Amino acid sequence: MRFSGLVALVVSLPLALAGCGSEPADTPSECLGGRAAILRILDRPPDPASTGFATPGSCLVSSQPAGELANAGGAMVAAAQTLNAQGHRDPGGVAPIRLGYLLGSVRSRAAETGGIHDNLAERIEAAVLYSPGGRPLPPAFERGLTTGEREAERAG
Repeated sequence: MRFSGLVALVVSLPLALAGCGSEPADTPSECLGGRAAILRILDRPPDPASTGFATPGSCLVSSQPAGELANAGGAMVAAAQTLNAQGHRDPGGVAPIRLGYLLGSVRSRAAETGGIHDNLAERIEAAVLYSPGGRPLPPAFERGLTTGEREAERAG
């Protein structure tokens, strides 16, 4: 009897452990298409009711595989660099708003994923806030960032 109980335990333990924890959620495919894909996400107004909706924050999933994190994260940093350059050329345009939305969405989601996205959030913040020569950001640029961050908060 003892032996059969031990066999049952040995056989059932791996099955039980396989059910523990959560399966990694998939990174939305839109998030893995490079800088251009992230810019397309930022071009759309937030609409969580739409099917297949992705926000920059939804590109960050708990237990995200390293390759997907590197792909999506690299694309978001590259998008932030592109938008930052556009924002410096036109501080009152839409680029700073999109940057604020990107930053707010990523910060919010990174706070929920157990620290695995903290470094990425810092890299995106550095790209968003970069100013040539270390000069202060133009006031219109800062207003756009604030507007975008508020939009990200409202979108959840």
